[in-house]
Amino acid sequence: MVSAKMERAIRDRAAETGLITVRRVMPRTVMVRVLEQAEQLSPEDADPLNLFYRVRNQIVHGGEAGDEEIARAIDSGTRLLGLLLSRPRPPRETVKRDDSG
Repeated sequence: MVSAKMERAIRDRAAETGLITVRRVMPRTVMVRVLEQAEQLSPEDADPLNLFYRVRNQIVHGGEAGDEEIARAIDSGTRLLGLLLSRPRPPRETVKRDDSG
């Protein structure tokens, strides 16, 4: 659940900044890299996000993981989700309407 919410927050952030469209399918790793390159996500935040997903994938896809490693993954995922949700949102561009017809 934390993983899905994190991915949604990453996708929403990338869409809000205009870096991607919501409907465009893009791997999470690419979205994180795009956000980092656009300075919407620091390397100090991007690296733990990528590490979380590597551990998560290892656990989900049958890799060996002990209770302690699983607990750390959940803890770091929860903290990273909080970080993503607490970041100030980029200003939305206002669309100017041409009323001249």
